[in-house]
Amino acid sequence: MEDLVQIAQRVVKKTSEILSFPISVSDDKGYIIGCTNRSRIGMHHQPSIEVIKKNAAIVFEPEMVRHMENVLPGIAVPLVFDEKTIGVLGIIGQPNEVKPYAKLVKRYVEMTWQESFRSEIEDLKAKTHENFLQFLLFEQHIDWKRLQHYCNILGIDCSINRICIVIDLQVNMLFGNRLLTRDIRQKLLDCVGEVFLIDAVQDICSYFKAEQIIVVKAIDNNNMYSDFIDKYESRAKDLLRLFSSYQIEDAAIAVGDLKPTIMDIGDSYRQALRLFEVGEKAAMSPKVYSYRNWELLTSLVPHCIDKEIHEKLMECLKPLFLHEDFEVLVRDFIHYCQNNLNISKAARELFIHRNTLIYRLKKIESITSLNLDTFEHCMVLFLTLRSLTCNIPSQLNENLNYS
Repeated sequence: MEDLVQIAQRVVKKTSEILSFPISVSDDKGYIIGCTNRSRIGMHHQPSIEVIKKNAAIVFEPEMVRHMENVLPGIAVPLVFDEKTIGVLGIIGQPNEVKPYAKLVKRYVEMTWQESFRSEIEDLKAKTHENFLQFLLFEQHIDWKRLQHYCNILGIDCSINRICIVIDLQVNMLFGNRLLTRDIRQKLLDCVGEVFLIDAVQDICSYFKAEQIIVVKAIDNNNMYSDFIDKYESRAKDLLRLFSSYQIEDAAIAVGDLKPTIMDIGDSYRQALRLFEVGEKAAMSPKVYSYRNWELLTSLVPHCIDKEIHEKLMECLKPLFLHEDFEVLVRDFIHYCQNNLNISKAARELFIHRNTLIYRLKKIESITSLNLDTFEHCMVLFLTLRSLTCNIPSQLNENLNYS
């Protein structure tokens, strides 16, 4: 009842903005749930019952209502929603003045009512989806029965393979200096639905944590998955272009791995977040990330070195990290690796003589006992250096308890 009153009052407010006559809206029990004069809300309006029974308009002349309680002159017409009479609209005033407006206002109120009702339903659906995502992505031990209950409510088949796409708007829902409007938020969701071919029943496409849009997409079979992965990058780029038309210029999109059931989708979500982290550090553009991207995978590999092995490598390379020429030596070594161990090409890129580069590489060898003529030794040093994501001396101190 409370929600219905709020909808009815919004309808009355919208209608009053274009109509000079006071109006009221009664429910199917005859109680006034919306009125220009808010003090009448909650009162019983017996004539509304007659209008509903007859399913036809009734005119109330001043003489008719003189001795009637809580009845004002005007016209009352039935309101129809989904082919069912759900209430009564009353337009208050001299009947000969308000009658010409009855049909037009009735239609406007019905349309506004439907718009408000659908909006309420969409809000409820969005909230349900967000709660479901919260459950899927952050519940440490998912209860199967509770999961099935959620899926039954939403009509979702929980046994289908699914993949998680995360779209980070990176705007904190700000649009210029103001919050994104409801209309813009919905249009952004529509763009996602159009690009990723969202199924209204089996897929979930919802805002999450305000600045993120999460897509949990059903993938029925291997062919569908191959098709999705093949087209993912181009579709994601298309989505970024669509977003730019709404002045969302810095969005990022990542996709995790395919999971056998919706129960495991949290893992796919966390994989996507990991890609954001690595993609940002690699300064990739456009910000479209997946595990099929070799640049991203190359950036990820150094961070997957076993902790014990990493500590041993740090110990072995400690003299290099503490050398006074560390920064120059590492810079030149990285260029050497990035030019496929070609000294001449690396020297040209560094704008130094090749003998200078050879001298610096030999100095690294003498400090570390590595042989930089071999790919394997270069790879170990390169991956170790890439695994350090902050200032190296401080990283070294932390790992080796050096002071």
